[in-house]
Amino acid sequence: MRSTVIALTAFLVLALATLGCGAPPPPATTAASAPPPGMKAVVNMRTLMNSLIEKQSNIVWEAVGEVHTAEGLVEKQPRTDEEWQNVRDAAVAVTEGANLLLIPPRARDAEWVAATAGLIAEGERMIAAIDRKNTKEVFDVGADIYEACVRCHRQYMPGVRELYR
Repeated sequence: MRSTVIALTAFLVLALATLGCGAPPPPATTAASAPPPGMKAVVNMRTLMNSLIEKQSNIVWEAVGEVHTAEGLVEKQPRTDEEWQNVRDAAVAVTEGANLLLIPPRARDAEWVAATAGLIAEGERMIAAIDRKNTKEVFDVGADIYEACVRCHRQYMPGVRELYR
């Protein structure tokens, strides 16, 4: 499976890099923009983000941290194997879900592919941190995942881009 993902990513990086070298992109009906065999974008980008990536990211981000309450400081972290597994499942969903961002017509250009590769790399780091049950590392990598998301949103979401001007 991993070799298939790597091969798919390499194919898309090369294809999109070639398309981004000054020539306008081909029409949407060409073979160059068709998803690899057996792959098809079923929902639009907003639905994918809202239904999968954002929901699962929130599970990861909310797994560790400190909450100030009327009773004082409460440390938040998974405490049982089942809780750790739930956070790991969410991290896997975010990381593998990022691969869905590479299926045309979602994959926009070489920068998109690079940003997606960055999210996947951070997701892999998160899974490893969770496997070590290292709450500090989960928190820190969670911040890195958040930054990867914000960088992409600044570039590709007009509403977010306007917020950072």
